[in-house]
Amino acid sequence: MHKLHSKFFIFGFLYYLILPLFVGVYSLFVNYPGMSRWHDDFLLLNENDILIYFLTISTFLFSFFLFDVFLKFINKKIYFLKTDAIILHKELYWVNLICIPLVIFSVFISIFNFSLLIKGYAVDHHQVAAVKGMLTTSTMVLLYVALVNYISKYDKLITKPVLYCVIFSSFILLFSGTRMYSLIVILAFLGNYITYRTINKKLLFSISAGLFVLLLLVGLLRMGSDVKLDLLAYIFLAEPIFTWWSASTYLSGNEFNFLSTPISFFSSVINFIPSFLLPNKSMYMVDLSELATFEAPLGANSIYVGIQANFGYFFGLIYLFFLGVFYTVLNMMARSNMYIRAYYLCCCAVLPFQFFRDGFFIVNKQVMWNFLIVPLFIIVLSKIILIIVDRKNKVLVRD
Repeated sequence: MHKLHSKFFIFGFLYYLILPLFVGVYSLFVNYPGMSRWHDDFLLLNENDILIYFLTISTFLFSFFLFDVFLKFINKKIYFLKTDAIILHKELYWVNLICIPLVIFSVFISIFNFSLLIKGYAVDHHQVAAVKGMLTTSTMVLLYVALVNYISKYDKLITKPVLYCVIFSSFILLFSGTRMYSLIVILAFLGNYITYRTINKKLLFSISAGLFVLLLLVGLLRMGSDVKLDLLAYIFLAEPIFTWWSASTYLSGNEFNFLSTPISFFSSVINFIPSFLLPNKSMYMVDLSELATFEAPLGANSIYVGIQANFGYFFGLIYLFFLGVFYTVLNMMARSNMYIRAYYLCCCAVLPFQFFRDGFFIVNKQVMWNFLIVPLFIIVLSKIILIIVDRKNKVLVRD
């Protein structure tokens, strides 16, 4: 399982679905903020609940990797049309040019809403949700373009605004309290080094550890706490622990769900519609709280709750199987096509953290809208422009 999506999925699985169990069983961090109530809810679970949970997520894990194991067994590989470097670079000129208005838009909303954004946790979520939504969407689309530029070695002046905007927006989002999207940017580029480039392992580990500690320190500083080793450990574990709160209360408050219709999952398509076209789109989406009884005091929902409430156990196995098919096929196609490689890296960057805690409303929008539909529209538009320009040039040459 040397593939990038395998590594990221296993990390997320252990971090979000296994680690909180140890914290609960061994009563760790009881005296830290929020943990007393968390442990009270954990104690409502009996041994049978924990056993069912463990067996369920184990089969989920197996289902995700089943297709990959099958392909290895039959020794079958899938390839896709290789991108021509010369044609790709011509297209990327227009892709980056088309993205200039998006760059200007991202910088504009960052600067004019800077004071609102940097207040982070001190501001009511609803006050900044619209601004953050626009900024995260534009940053993720530009991330895809920046990755295509980078992995195809297209390093021209026209590419600089996109790259610098992604970096600038990532810092704005980081200090606004939206660390997840900054982390996705880091993971996407890091994933390229892990998978497609040769790099010193010790150097890679040092850089990764340094960036991770930086994110933890930002969390401590925003809490107004002094930098201490035990607090760093708490910040590191607080993310999966409080996300798992929803799983804990779901297990104690609901019967085991064998089969369900994924109403909430399918309603996530509504989230693709830009807010300025449908301001009240959340009213038309089916929230998980309408399908099951659980608590998520800090907003994040465990993927366990998302799958069980939406699909039930049996459909959940099918969902994870096809998710594994999706990533395995993408990985194979990404070997020869730079557009697909960038998409694969972006989708992988979602796996270790966002997939396990942010719910289908956000994850599906990331994978299908931010990283696929919008970039595909830009690429197709660039191809059309390139064809028109080439035809005009041929006519001029003939004349």
